Amino acid sequence: RLISAEVMQKVPLNENDAQLYFKKNRDQIDEEFKKLLDSQAPARPPQEEPKMEIPTHEEVHIGGTVRLQQISLHMPKGAKKQDVEKVLATAKKVYQEAMTGADFGKLAQQYSQDPLAKKGGDLGPMKYNDLRPELQKVVQHMKPGLVTPPMRGPEGIMILYLADAKNRTTKKVPIPPQLRKQYEKHF
Repeated sequence: RLISAEVMQKVPLNENDAQLYFKKNRDQIDEEFKKLLDSQAPARPPQEEPKMEIPTHEEVHIGGTVRLQQISLHMPKGAKKQDVEKVLATAKKVYQEAMTGADFGKLAQQYSQDPLAKKGGDLGPMKYNDLRPELQKVVQHMKPGLVTPPMRGPEGIMILYLADAKNRTTKKVPIPPQLRKQYEKHF
């Protein structure tokens, strides 16, 4: 009591002063109160980072009619390593340009080394079932407007663009376990 009386005499504090101080320092008082509560709370285990859900199925588009455009870069017969690297570098450059929005038909006219280059690499409408099986596997994963990465073929490098697709059936098919494992490694 004696200490309390001594302090009260030296520190003039009334109700209005206390309210004013509280209003001015409300955020700081709240922050200090939260720190006090946190220091009293039991420790929480660290939260694990949520893992990305690896899909079990993927969509494939089969049947109907597709219209593809292609860019073909020929690999010289008996090509030396530096020749192959040059063709691959060109293919990567063309692919990057296509992926950043360049007109695929103009790219075909500029880079493609086959007779269809003059027509923008347009292969015209084709029935899905008439495509070679290896080409069907590529096209079934494409939607109109998509470009394939450079693919190596018997005569060189090929890049495809799905210009249009009509009357295709979309199905969900299981993703093979080996492919899912590869996805899991990357994510």
